[in-house]
Amino acid sequence: PAASPVYVIYNLRGFDDDGAFLYFSEGIGSGQGARPTADGLNAIYFRDQRNYPVEFEEGEFPLRIERYAIRPDSGGPGFHRGGCGVVRDVRIMVDCTMSTRMDNVRFPCFGINGGGAGWPGRFLLNPGTVDERELPPAGENIPVKAGDLLRVETGGGGGWGDPFTKPPVAVQRDVLEGFVTVEAALEQYGVALTAGDLKIDADATNTARSAAHVSEPTVDRGPNGHDWLARLGVAE
Repeated sequence: PAASPVYVIYNLRGFDDDGAFLYFSEGIGSGQGARPTADGLNAIYFRDQRNYPVEFEEGEFPLRIERYAIRPDSGGPGFHRGGCGVVRDVRIMVDCTMSTRMDNVRFPCFGINGGGAGWPGRFLLNPGTVDERELPPAGENIPVKAGDLLRVETGGGGGWGDPFTKPPVAVQRDVLEGFVTVEAALEQYGVALTAGDLKIDADATNTARSAAHVSEPTVDRGPNGHDWLARLGVAE
């Protein structure tokens, strides 16, 4: 199978509005690497981690979940697609400090047998504002103010097999289900969909797939991975 992210977790420490000590730890799912016989699973949790229901989290901690969604296109393209990660927006309602842990940030999960690498993950604080900044994947004692928004974008698994050989109807289904965007369907899979109703445009798809197409290497490690091996003098 292609590679899978291992874990994503962040911790908050501080005091709530009543002065009681606050400690909160949350693991978040990421995408599984594609298998030789099937797509990777989406939003999979590491080992004994479990999904925190929004209602539980908001009821027990000074947090508000403003977004919880699949991260489209994060799974590596392939005949079998890598599983997608998620996007989780957490509004933090008290001053506290945070620690972060996330793997496969510099080096995304590799694709195999012609499949592409998945997207890396990242932590963002206050995205879309003048105060936006990316947090380190292994950070400690990061100050957070009441009202700050933490965005967790988890990585996707690597793809397996040449994506240009994936049946167009399977690509269309991924678009309809929100795992792949229309743009990625054309660019990464060579499948054209009509505007609005998202039906397969057979002529445009045939044109896209008959154009010059270079399959990914046997192992696609992403740009950073290939550059790093080249610097080490390791032949691939």
